[in-house]
Amino acid sequence: MRSRWLLIPELKALYHFIFALGIFCFSWLRTRRFMRLFAAMPAVIAAATLCWAILQARQESEKTVLLERYLTSARRAAEQNDAQGMHLNFRRAQLLSQSDPKVTFEYAETVYKMGSLPAAVQMMSGLAATDRTGYLPAHRFLLQNAVIDDPMKADMFRAVHLRSIIQGESGSREKRVQLLNILIRYRRFDQADALLRQTFDQYPEDRLALARMKARAGQISEARKEALEACQQLKIQVTGAPQDATRRIQLAQGYVFLGQFQNALSCLIEGVDETKPKPLIDKHCSFRRGLGGWFPDAFR
Repeated sequence: MRSRWLLIPELKALYHFIFALGIFCFSWLRTRRFMRLFAAMPAVIAAATLCWAILQARQESEKTVLLERYLTSARRAAEQNDAQGMHLNFRRAQLLSQSDPKVTFEYAETVYKMGSLPAAVQMMSGLAATDRTGYLPAHRFLLQNAVIDDPMKADMFRAVHLRSIIQGESGSREKRVQLLNILIRYRRFDQADALLRQTFDQYPEDRLALARMKARAGQISEARKEALEACQQLKIQVTGAPQDATRRIQLAQGYVFLGQFQNALSCLIEGVDETKPKPLIDKHCSFRRGLGGWFPDAFR
């Protein structure tokens, strides 16, 4: 029993210490001028922000080094045909990078190079979303490598990914022509019309493509209207750059479409360089082929 009372002096001392500390804190707070604290708040906030930024930068630097270490190990494992090591390190890199699309794309591309196309396509499909633009390199990979036996399904698959690439790269002329061919093949004229109109300012010859499309759809008056506007735009460009053989030929094709054969012939004759007697129409294209020389495949 007596042993229990041995700690009483220490408990009393602890009590007096806590009591004194409370009085000190209360007195200190009562005597402070908080307006001075408010005046110092910008400096306090700036210091705290600086410390946080330094801490974050250090963490990001360590994260970057570790991520590169995982990627290097994954690449080395792939070179050594160590599939297990490759998968392990790429998955670690994915977790560390919070599924960075660049990391996942490299992972899928490596899987493809190691001979597993279905797994690579599945991973790329996760990156190449169909409801938004997605990761453009993944869309390109699927266009080049995905294998679909049904021709119609293959065209629809390609159309989806071509549209995503076009949305992400407004200057992708080749992809526009490919998508246009698919739309016209399946008589999606409204969508083809909308696609063509996006580049009229940059590619006035697209109006001729639209005119040809409308003519095939039986919309003769609208086709003629589009061809007339195309010829007006092309004529301005030919006047400004008379040596531009491509534009001159496109203008002549527009005249042929409108049935203005004399204007087409005059346009081509004016473009012949007297110092080079070889006819312009033989140098750049066969005019006898009419409008088929530059229109998309579906128009030929």
